Amino acid sequence: RVFPNPVTGNIIHLQMINQSAGLYNIRLISSEGKVLMTKQIQHYNDGIENIEVESRIPKGIYQLEVSDPGGRKNSISLYY
Repeated sequence: RVFPNPVTGNIIHLQMINQSAGLYNIRLISSEGKVLMTKQIQHYNDGIENIEVESRIPKGIYQLEVSDPGGRKNSISLYY
């Protein structure tokens, strides 16, 4: 889950519980389908991953796509 939602500032706080350790691919996608950001994070154990967004994101609805080490994708709606 993402919190707070709506997101404030340039940090997305992604809570990862019961997720396998490993390298995760993250994409932030606009409602028009444009990929605004891609990142990789190394996840070790349950907790919070802080994902810095490098540019100011306009207000709107976005999808945060999280791909686990096995390639399974999960999409989370978030608001700016």
